[in-house]
Parts: sequence; structure tokens; C-alpha cells
Amino acid sequence: MDRIKLKFFTLEEANSLLPEIREKLQEINDTKDNMVSVIQQVHLLRHKAFFNGTRKQILEKARELIRYQSEIEGMHMSLMEKGLVVRDYEQGLVDFPTIIEGDLGYLSWLCSEDTIKHWHFTGDGEIKPLEETVHILRLNKDDNNISEN
Repeated sequence: MDRIKLKFFTLEEANSLLPEIREKLQEINDTKDNMVSVIQQVHLLRHKAFFNGTRKQILEKARELIRYQSEIEGMHMSLMEKGLVVRDYEQGLVDFPTIIEGDLGYLSWLCSEDTIKHWHFTGDGEIKPLEETVHILRLNKDDNNISEN
């Protein structure tokens, strides 16, 4: 866990990561679907095992499940290391920590959206539309100092 660090995103930084995150979420969901398929195969084999000894096949499927689980954990860690928070893998709901109106908050994105369109304060489940009047963390290009815009 020491590789995970707190990061605050500007809207531009968060939006620039969306294609990579979308691809990673798709990989995770595809791998999860593969796991579900293998679990269904194991259930069928388990019923057969009692009668005709398919124990070896079940062990092979168990190894396959462990491999898929390891892949998902690795993909999950790669997202966490970026500093973002994945709220729901299937929906593709991702939050990017930021400073909004001087308080801790999140830029909130759904995988079905082209860009980030919502935000919410930390601990507040009310998601609000992103508007120009909201002051979000940004970096001054002149001196790389953090400020609010």
C-alpha cells in the first residue's frame, strides 16, 4: 500500500486520464466476466466429479480463477496508484480527488461520459453538475503553484 499517494487533480489532468481509465475498466470487467464463466464451469464439473472423477479439471479451473483474480488486483492497483477512486467497476464510476470551493471534493466521472461533468464534496453523496462558477483546483502554468480558479 505504500505506492498509493494522495493526489489532487485539476479538471484538465483528470480529463486527460479518461481514455486510459476507460480501457482499464473494460479490461477489469472483461476479466471479471471470464471469472464468472469459469465459476459456472466449475459448478458443472463439480456435479460430474462425484460420478466420473473430473477433479483434475476442477483444479485447473481453480488455477485459472486465481490467475484472473491476480490480474484484476494488478489492474485495480494501477488505478489506485494514479490517486483516483473507483466507486463502481461495472458502471465505470470514478472519482478524482480535488479542491472545490476551498474544500476537499471529487470530480466525478461515469465511463459513458466523454468528459467529467459532475462533482461532489468529500462525504457528500449529492453529485452536482460542473459549472463555470465552481472554483476547482488548477495549477498556474507560470510558476507551477497550486491555486483555485
